Amino acid sequence: MKPLLLLVLPWVFFSAYAVESTSNESVREFDSKGLLEVSVANTSGKITVTATESAKAQVTTSNNKYPDKCSISIDRHGEQLSIKVDKKTSSFFSVQDCEVDIAVKVPKAVDLDLAIGSGKLIIHGIEGELDFKIGSGSIVADGLFREIDGKSGSGRIDIKGLAGGGELKTGSGGIDLTFAKKPLVGALDLKTGSGSANLMFPKGTKLKTNFQAGSGQVTNSLGETPEASFAVSMKAGSGDLKIKTY
Repeated sequence: MKPLLLLVLPWVFFSAYAVESTSNESVREFDSKGLLEVSVANTSGKITVTATESAKAQVTTSNNKYPDKCSISIDRHGEQLSIKVDKKTSSFFSVQDCEVDIAVKVPKAVDLDLAIGSGKLIIHGIEGELDFKIGSGSIVADGLFREIDGKSGSGRIDIKGLAGGGELKTGSGGIDLTFAKKPLVGALDLKTGSGSANLMFPKGTKLKTNFQAGSGQVTNSLGETPEASFAVSMKAGSGDLKIKTY
């Protein structure tokens, strides 16, 4: 394997190794020790982040349909692994996107900051904070997320494994959020223009709630606990708002 030097600082050294390369795929590995955050910005395609117990973090890029218009930077700087797709246009969310699939394998205890113009976000087994931005497309995530901050123009959102609060805004599309355990303190603020939103909590969870719905049904299977330390705010222009138990 031939080492590719990515970053040299007076106090730290990181290198990446090209593990495999074809005309349509590139694989690089990094030492995962001390890695606490993963940042990925993609224009179009798919971002997949999977937890691994390996001592090496791995980044695979493939399916690049616009090689003459895009470049991909992959760097580790201190505690952060950063992956970014750039293109020769002025707007991040333009029609002439570079379409790239990015698959990342990292230790489970990392925070995620993911952005994509159009496509899919897929997350398995990560335990940390989850920040995401999607122009159009879907997100499917399972893990243990102590906090979420998400924005989506359109597309379905399905997240399993919430452990705390956060904020979620979407223009259109269905939303399903499942809490892994009873949240004790904090708040979740959910706003959607159109589409139904379902929140799943363990039985016995105590909540104080605020619903605002232009049209559609509002259901709260847990009931209201005014003195609860965890608050849920759900607002929708159209569509059902439901809190359920399991």
